[in-house]
Amino acid sequence: MLYSSSSFIGRSLLMVGLGVLCLALPSCYSFGILALNRSGTVNDNNKAVKKLTLKNAPDFSFMLDSAGYHRLSYGINKLELDNKFGSLYQLRVYDSNATLIQAYSLCFGDFKNEKFLGENFPPSRNIGPNLNDHLDILNESENWIFAESEKLSFYSKVKESDIILVVVWSDDAMPYVTRIIKEVKRYKSQFPDKNLLEVYLNIPPYHLKTDSTYINELYNQLLSGGDVNAIIRGARALMMHGYYMNAVALLDSYNNKEITYEEECQINILLGVCHYMLDNPNNAIKYLEPQTRSKEHWSDAMEYYGKSLEAIGEYEAAINYYSSLNLTNHEFSVFVYPRIKICNFLSGQSEVWKELDRMKWRYPYSAEIHYELGLYYYKVNLSKSKTEFFRGAKSMEYYPLYSRKCLLQLMGKFEPNIYN
Repeated sequence: MLYSSSSFIGRSLLMVGLGVLCLALPSCYSFGILALNRSGTVNDNNKAVKKLTLKNAPDFSFMLDSAGYHRLSYGINKLELDNKFGSLYQLRVYDSNATLIQAYSLCFGDFKNEKFLGENFPPSRNIGPNLNDHLDILNESENWIFAESEKLSFYSKVKESDIILVVVWSDDAMPYVTRIIKEVKRYKSQFPDKNLLEVYLNIPPYHLKTDSTYINELYNQLLSGGDVNAIIRGARALMMHGYYMNAVALLDSYNNKEITYEEECQINILLGVCHYMLDNPNNAIKYLEPQTRSKEHWSDAMEYYGKSLEAIGEYEAAINYYSSLNLTNHEFSVFVYPRIKICNFLSGQSEVWKELDRMKWRYPYSAEIHYELGLYYYKVNLSKSKTEFFRGAKSMEYYPLYSRKCLLQLMGKFEPNIYN
């Protein structure tokens, strides 16, 4: 049985200007966060699919079902093994045996150059160690939405083709989609004597919410047996949907088993994050503090170790820790300076609210700042308080906590230990 901190809560995200953002900030991590908060409607997506299909005339055009989305994003069909969240913008290349032979992803910056497929046949890029080379288009297509007759035709075409080019896309960043399709068309024109199958695979927005059936499947499957990397990926998936108690149970299942030092670090960091989310900051510190001394740059360990110090009232220690970090100016400005100001505010320096108000739109702490300002305004201006909670409830969080606290405040159901 799963225990979500708030499985009934849905979140939305304002996507104004995303097309510009996509080209300015080509971040796989950013798109992973945005994917969990997509605001498009079913009707909008269907229009986008129809428009793209009519304009480009692929051989086949399909949509992913809900389980397929989860498996592509962080499950067994995820392309990028080293990333927390799989990109929604990919080009997968398969041979006639349905086996993946080449792959390109936003996560690896493959679409910065227009002619990224090159001039060789098949495409010249090799599958690297950080790519999932066990992908099979026939297995993956079990989670594609199409009629039985269409499925038979597709399978037949796969066997007849020299290679199959699958464009994985969503309608939130069409400039990337356009670039990928343009390159596919160019590449096909280079080899008129080859049989190249062009397939578009759309990821609809209405499947990007928590799928309890899939989450149960993931949890039970991994708990009954799975390699350490699958356990780590599965725990992250559970955490992204607020299932922190289940993530702890999953990670604890690998206690006393033979794993590498890096895998042990990743497990301890995730356990630390979970304990912080479950209002157990002392346990979080126990898991996270050793990782902060590592030569590796564990961003989650640094962030949640500091936040755990804050949670037990050790604001001065937290500030000293933040100030000691060896970071670039940009990293300090984005990740550390706002935390120091939050510490100042929580330790009683109420005049800091003006500075927090100026930085409340910054990811990754926007939800937390909105929440703290909401509590502050509650005593002096109820309307402003509600506005802050409303904005915080819609803010992005990779591991949800303060966005949900804001929503609980709006619903009048807040309890200090609601996440236990």
